[in-house]
Amino acid sequence: MSKTITSSITINRPAEEVYRLLTTAGELQQWFAEQAEVDLAGGVYRFWGIHTPNVPESGSQRLLAHEAGRSLSYVWNVNGNDTEVRFSLSEQDGATLVQLVTIGNREWEQGHGSMTDFWVAALENLRLHALGHGGLLRCDYRHVKGLVRLEEEISVDDATVWRGLTDPAMLDRFFASGAEVDLRPDGVFSYGWEAGGPQRVIAVEPGKSLDVTWQWGGEGETQVRWELTGSSGRTRLSLVHSGFGERKSQDYYAGWTSFLVSLKAMLELGDGWVKVETDGYVPEGATA
Repeated sequence: MSKTITSSITINRPAEEVYRLLTTAGELQQWFAEQAEVDLAGGVYRFWGIHTPNVPESGSQRLLAHEAGRSLSYVWNVNGNDTEVRFSLSEQDGATLVQLVTIGNREWEQGHGSMTDFWVAALENLRLHALGHGGLLRCDYRHVKGLVRLEEEISVDDATVWRGLTDPAMLDRFFASGAEVDLRPDGVFSYGWEAGGPQRVIAVEPGKSLDVTWQWGGEGETQVRWELTGSSGRTRLSLVHSGFGERKSQDYYAGWTSFLVSLKAMLELGDGWVKVETDGYVPEGATA
């Protein structure tokens, strides 16, 4: 069964500039795909590589329409479905509302990275790139199963990153839904989701590391470990999610990528940041 997903983000840059980032091969390679080829006049809009699902070696996207500074649409075969991707841009007072509609998405399947996670991370990376922020994290879709290991550099101090990971109000702002945190061994650590998520604290070194259990639906219990290393107002944040065995874990790899990119955007962009709005797949009781 296929479905339509609608997402939106506001970027404090003119629409003409955002459009250029969407339609220039060199720019796409900075925030979106490993490789890209764009010739709008010639009807070419292709991307491929490790950062985009189902196109590891060559892109076969088909350009449908484009209007400078206003819109772009193309067809992309994802998970066996021809999915139509439509971007529309509208500018007001120097800021651009980017609306994204994807039509023909397959239903999310356990073990496979959800396209909602992909697009949330992509749109946040587009905004960060447009505003001159570097160190962008993109999912590696070669990862299919086993342990998930990710690292990201965030341009704020480690105390601020620690609050982003452990303060319930901050967690709710970008990812959780009614978070509950008791930073003691065996204390509750929850994102407030009915279907599961983090459960309890295993070990904690305040400001430096945190280990929690994770339980989702009927899956076996797994473990998530966070480590922070701060230097000169920047923080290297690492995540290891272990205990999957031979289970496919691309869904977690893509989901944690979306989590980390959203955390980085919230912390680096400050009080004016508003998360990506989406009506795509999210776990029951969770935010995107």
